[in-house]
Amino acid sequence: MRRRGFLTYLLLCLVPLLLVAVLNYWNGLRLVDQTVGDTAQRDLDSLTADVDRRVQQQEAEIRRLASAKSIGEFLAAGDNSTDQPPPSVAADFASALGRNGSLFRLALFNQNRVLRLQAERSPQAADAGVMIRTKDFKPQTFPPDLQQSQNFSQISNTPVWRYASPIFTDNSEVRGAVLLGELDLSEILLDRAGGFASPRTDAANETLVVAWDGGERILHHTQRSLDGQLLRNALPQLADTAKSPGSGIRRLQVDNGGDYVVALAPLPRLNINIAVGRERSAAVASVHRWGIAGVVIAVALALLLSLLVERIVQLRSSGIVRVNEALTAVAKGELDQRVELRSGDDARSMADNLNILAERMRSQYAREAEARQFESFFRLSAMLTHDLKNAIEALSLIVSNMERHFHNEQFRVDAMRSLTSATNKLRGLVARLSRPITTLSGEHKLPRRTNIAPVIQRAVKETAEPAADRHTLEVKLPSELFAVVDIDRIHEVFENLILNALEAMTEKRGTLTISAEKTPQGQALITVSDTGCGMSKTFLQEHLFRPFRTTKNAGVGLGLYTCREVIMASGGTIEVDSAEGVGTTFRVVLPSETG
Repeated sequence: MRRRGFLTYLLLCLVPLLLVAVLNYWNGLRLVDQTVGDTAQRDLDSLTADVDRRVQQQEAEIRRLASAKSIGEFLAAGDNSTDQPPPSVAADFASALGRNGSLFRLALFNQNRVLRLQAERSPQAADAGVMIRTKDFKPQTFPPDLQQSQNFSQISNTPVWRYASPIFTDNSEVRGAVLLGELDLSEILLDRAGGFASPRTDAANETLVVAWDGGERILHHTQRSLDGQLLRNALPQLADTAKSPGSGIRRLQVDNGGDYVVALAPLPRLNINIAVGRERSAAVASVHRWGIAGVVIAVALALLLSLLVERIVQLRSSGIVRVNEALTAVAKGELDQRVELRSGDDARSMADNLNILAERMRSQYAREAEARQFESFFRLSAMLTHDLKNAIEALSLIVSNMERHFHNEQFRVDAMRSLTSATNKLRGLVARLSRPITTLSGEHKLPRRTNIAPVIQRAVKETAEPAADRHTLEVKLPSELFAVVDIDRIHEVFENLILNALEAMTEKRGTLTISAEKTPQGQALITVSDTGCGMSKTFLQEHLFRPFRTTKNAGVGLGLYTCREVIMASGGTIEVDSAEGVGTTFRVVLPSETG
């Protein structure tokens, strides 16, 4: 008993504490994804803003050069064969190309769209890493696929963007002359992403930066070996995620074991998409450790609390134990119980109430004993009236058919047998009157395994066959059907069901169907159906099988109530389906073996 109480207290303490620990663990995981996602979003916003800013700077740089006086003078001087341009032009071009992440190539075309000067940032160049040429170009004309516009345009399948600006001299455009600048976007992304990416050779990167163009070709990846590959080949999970338009936060797991929370956003100026992801494994591992620690703390705290609660309950429950023992005795019928407790005991009021309850129950039982004697008399009268009614009904059916069928010898034999049975029933009623105590006590023969097929057949002969000329009778009975019943009482059940069916068809000719069979479980199933007036749904729900409830103009209302009591006493069940104007079907299921 003590162990059961301790386990109950432990469960009551452990469940809420574990619930708190689990909720805290779940909230930690949720906050990890939210925090990591916020970090990735901030990095993405910073990266896209910086890339956009740098692209705008390079656009402004190209337009500045296109308006430089030195460039206009160089073009006005016409073609020359020198290898080096004027120093002022070289200085302007070197200034535009002199740092990583800026323009890496400039090309100047004259009025005829012929290449006049090309400058390119190169580690092998002698002048601040910039190599400038004025001849030996391949090709020498303006790229035919380039349309002059006010935005950078991508060279297909490369990370290079070009921007073409007309040449201006004294605020007027030099018709046909163009300054073409080329920008390697991967340089900008590599230079900017390096500020927060922390590559690790033994595991996934802490930060993942991926950029791809409209054709889903990777322009930049933290793992540089993937640059230039198609997104669906290199990062299929990100390709599936990227199909959802617009910005947002996604979860991404890559082949090298990285588990990222990724922020996505387009960069409309360049028509590219950029994704920045933050690795969540380290943060999740910390949450796991704290989650396990929380569970351990919850279990330890629950043990301590349950021990404390058990001790307190033991100190205060001695009076309750005495009251419980007395209450158990009262429940068993021992009404002479009385519990006396100290005035300071918490259970004193319960003990006083129990004493009052026991006294009242003793008085109540005395009054009920007298009431039961009167109830027995009325119950006996109602039962005898019902049984007499059924016996008279059977006799009435026999007498009503005698005038038409008395010349039939077989009818006379059956009629004599039925009269003998009805006479025996009347003698039984008289015997019950001479033994009212036994009759009302419910004492009957013990159910035993019996072949009930002849019992049903006898009930049919006595009640249904005399009415065969007024109704259609269909009987389907096996030669043997065993059930555990009191044979006399079950005969009355079938007789009552058949009589009820016949009475339901008094207004018109109908069909009475009586069948019996064995169920797959080995039980006996007996069905009695009629096509009579039927019963309403309200009567089925509220009155059927209740004593003194009937649909007949003259009836006691104990027939179906008695049937159900007999069937239930045998361990069986009775069910009914009925509809007004259609008919009624009773199904009786009886056990074939003792339980």
